[in-house]
Amino acid sequence: MSVNKSLDRLAREGETITVRNLSDTITVFVYKNNGEDEPLEWEAHESPTGGDYVEIDSTLLKNAKFRKALQRGILEIVDADDPDVLDAWAAQKSAWQAQRQAKEEADRMVSMQQPRAYSGNQCLSQEGRLQCTEFAISSKNTNEKPPLCSKHAHLAHQFTPEETGKFIDGKPEVNWVRVKMGRI
Repeated sequence: MSVNKSLDRLAREGETITVRNLSDTITVFVYKNNGEDEPLEWEAHESPTGGDYVEIDSTLLKNAKFRKALQRGILEIVDADDPDVLDAWAAQKSAWQAQRQAKEEADRMVSMQQPRAYSGNQCLSQEGRLQCTEFAISSKNTNEKPPLCSKHAHLAHQFTPEETGKFIDGKPEVNWVRVKMGRI
């Protein structure tokens, strides 16, 4: 028996399910019943009065917004008149978790392949006696190249990194300084 058929059968029979709030705050779910707004309220998770458990009509399993609250982990089914529903809920919860983990893994892989985050710093170069007023958009990994705007990027060979002795995210902090030529 598929997960959806078991939940649909339970919803048609009008049996009850016990639903628990997993949120640390009060949760209110409002649904339409015969054209009227019907609110359901759960107290915060681990409520000393037990108000975080509410017995509701199983027809709410047909409500897409209610299923979304279950999927997001705001609410969970803890008991049902029909034991098949608990099995179906466990299977559905497992499928949602597998889906979420697959998405997180895909997001992690994509982020590894994307360029690093970027930041803007004022260009290090000078225009005559004044500091360049443009900003250099560069990788947050400041060890790669000096922050120079596109107009002064060709001057990168004139700058060298100096470590400050501090570490950011396990990497040494670097200041870029212009190499000066002088007479000895």
